Amino acid sequence: MKKVLLLVGLLFVQGLALAATTFELGRDYYYEKNYERAKYYFIKETKKNPSNYQAYYFLGLSYKNLKDNSNAVVALKKVLELAPAYDLTYRYAQSELRNIENPEQAKKEYAQDRAAKKEENLKDNYYDYMLLGQKCYTWESFPITVYVEPYEHSAWVRRSFLNWEKASKNFVTFEFVDDPTLARIVVATTKKGIPSANGGQLLGVAKWRYMPNGHLHSAKITVLKRRPEDNSKYSKEHFVSVLQHEIGHSLGLGHSSSCDDIMGTHCSYNEIEERAISERDIKTLKILYGAAN
Repeated sequence: MKKVLLLVGLLFVQGLALAATTFELGRDYYYEKNYERAKYYFIKETKKNPSNYQAYYFLGLSYKNLKDNSNAVVALKKVLELAPAYDLTYRYAQSELRNIENPEQAKKEYAQDRAAKKEENLKDNYYDYMLLGQKCYTWESFPITVYVEPYEHSAWVRRSFLNWEKASKNFVTFEFVDDPTLARIVVATTKKGIPSANGGQLLGVAKWRYMPNGHLHSAKITVLKRRPEDNSKYSKEHFVSVLQHEIGHSLGLGHSSSCDDIMGTHCSYNEIEERAISERDIKTLKILYGAAN
């Protein structure tokens, strides 16, 4: 009788998993550049979950890659109807629509954006830039408890947090715990690719939960530890650089426009040199927490 119940339970769980993979299947086919097959699954997902704006976004990208711009525009405009304005998917959809509907204007705006970023990078902080189109939250107090899921290079994780303590001169502090239920920040690693909102792959991601008073309640950081293409390990320097960026997000920081900052976006990470936490990172962090000099 126990065996029968176990089998039924397994079938039930598997059924749930299969029912939840329509979007993931579409995304997998999209990354494989099988856009026709990806389109099929994203259409299926939008019919099943009509509020899933990420499915509409990837559907729009699939149509675009299939040279079907009219349907791409319809799908991308649906993203703007459904997604909150501060969500990156909303901003990516806006950009894709401009590129399709008015490519010449998109080129001009791109040039203007680059010029604005160049001017922005001359400032001693990126607080105003960070707040463009997004909300930022803070922790109520320090130290923040941290749990590191089992990982062969846990010392690399500790180093990344200690680097933030050192760079901030202990403005932010952390306490490592052995029990995940006591932790406010949990750090995990993965060998699987981490999909991004714009159809690419992420090296790491930080997700938060908030309290009613607007302060952060908890955060989960996940970092890619192996290259998806050949399963080889990243170096310590690469791993630490990526994790330091995600720790910044877990502290409430958004992106900087400069790759001289650890919070720079669309920046490259090499295998032999750690990217340093900059003075601009710390100044912006202190402004966020209301403690700037």
